Amino acid sequence: MKKTILCMLFMLSCVCGFAQSAFYADDINAGSTLSYNGAVVEVDSKQTFDVYMGSTDKVVVFFYTEWCGPCRMMSVFCEELASRYPEILFLMVDAEKLEDIAQEYRIRTVPTVLGFYKHNSSWQIVGGCSKSKLENHVQLLL
Repeated sequence: MKKTILCMLFMLSCVCGFAQSAFYADDINAGSTLSYNGAVVEVDSKQTFDVYMGSTDKVVVFFYTEWCGPCRMMSVFCEELASRYPEILFLMVDAEKLEDIAQEYRIRTVPTVLGFYKHNSSWQIVGGCSKSKLENHVQLLL
């Protein structure tokens, strides 16, 4: 299986308005060395999601859809906060493409952001919010 993480310098900003840098994980095995260096990781499979969730104690998961306007705005916030707080892993999950993950976490509305500390759910934001509100929640993980 491939063990690659491709850094996308220009990610769908023209088509969907998402922020400009993200990582795409492709067929990651549990033994892989994971690196995100303050970038948001775009999750592409349940397996990838599980590997990343088990890789660190502080995780923010952003559930979105491509057509959601507030999701586009909040994806920019996540990018900024990921670079500001590199000790926290930021994951982006397309709730339509990865329905199994969205169902597991009972996501009914996008955007939804979940914070995890030591593999336990710590907080949740449902619907759009300001960058300061999101940052206040992110800081709870520190």
